[in-house]
Amino acid sequence: MAFRESLSEIGGLIALKRALALKKALVKSLEKELESWRQRKARGDGHAKRPPRPCGLTVHTCVGCPFSCLYCYIEELGFPRGRAHPYALSGSEWTYAILMNPRFLPGVWGTYLAFGSVCEPLHGDCTGKTLEYLHEVGEKLGNLCQLSTKSSVSDEVVKNLARLKGVQVNVLVTVITLRHHRALEPSAPSPEDRFDTLRKLRREGVPAFLFLRPLIPGLVEDELEDLMNEAKRAGAMGVVIGGLRVSERILRRLKTMGLNTHIIEEKLPKEVGGRRLIDVPSSNLKKKAIEIAEEVGLMPLRSACCATTFSYMLKTGKRLPCAGLCFTSQLCYEKCPVKCKEHLPPVDKEDVKEALNLLLGKRPDKIEIEEFRIVAHLKADKVNKTVETLFNTAFRRRLYLKLH
Repeated sequence: MAFRESLSEIGGLIALKRALALKKALVKSLEKELESWRQRKARGDGHAKRPPRPCGLTVHTCVGCPFSCLYCYIEELGFPRGRAHPYALSGSEWTYAILMNPRFLPGVWGTYLAFGSVCEPLHGDCTGKTLEYLHEVGEKLGNLCQLSTKSSVSDEVVKNLARLKGVQVNVLVTVITLRHHRALEPSAPSPEDRFDTLRKLRREGVPAFLFLRPLIPGLVEDELEDLMNEAKRAGAMGVVIGGLRVSERILRRLKTMGLNTHIIEEKLPKEVGGRRLIDVPSSNLKKKAIEIAEEVGLMPLRSACCATTFSYMLKTGKRLPCAGLCFTSQLCYEKCPVKCKEHLPPVDKEDVKEALNLLLGKRPDKIEIEEFRIVAHLKADKVNKTVETLFNTAFRRRLYLKLH
């Protein structure tokens, strides 16, 4: 397949107008379908409020995770570790909730959706809810979706994922160790079972990647090549590489399994205390992982959004720049064939003025357009900052509002 077609011509102002029109129409339709109490329930839900992360707007199809991994931080975020139950919203309620989110845009050019950040979306108790929400995306929204999982997934579930209509899904299969998984991930399926899940997904044509996160210093250095080779044999399209986040409680758990946490603690920029999560600097370890991935023949990606964009290109032959704007930072893998920087939607000052008038009801006095950055000077005391998120998503550039 020749990847010559770009979607840049329907990005920017066109994408913004289409997404806002679709959002309005869907809200109107769902408000006819849902009773008022169900609308209130959805408007009060976290999906209606939280901002998207670089990987996308996080979607919870269950509450908690049953796998009890020692490095897990969902307790620090207020979710139960060691147990899970399906999320309370129905498919229609969930769709209404994210449409109520002021930072969300529907459509291919819209907000990416990330299933599995604080839950296990393909665990037996939660798979039904995950498929229900994905059907909603396919029927109504059209956003690009990503699932992350450690589950051993049945042939039937894999086939259901492969048969989804109107939605592009890619799956990140987490395996971070072959030798220490029993101590580190006591209730999770074995690495062999997870690689089998990856193999099944690829056999059915579902884009799937090794998810090598978190990279734990002092634990995985000697396993990287084996992990990459196993993923390659299972058919992985690439590997998403990410670092470790720790709290005082997570460090304590890692110590109990016998890990020399001094290697981690000496890297921390500040002292760990309470539930506060701190990213462990691991640039050298990530660099080593990237080099090994290249040697093995796996596409190394530094950001989860890149797997979504790369998958979309391979499935459709069309290039779409990452909604996470990773290409504006050091997170973008320079050899990625999507080449986000070369396929940005065209933009001019009139487009920016019209977009901001649409979003704010005000036209800026002055516009400065740089490569990935747009500065708009606006006469106003304050503005709703969600506007920047909507603009960034549609135009794939960072908007900075300067008020005067």
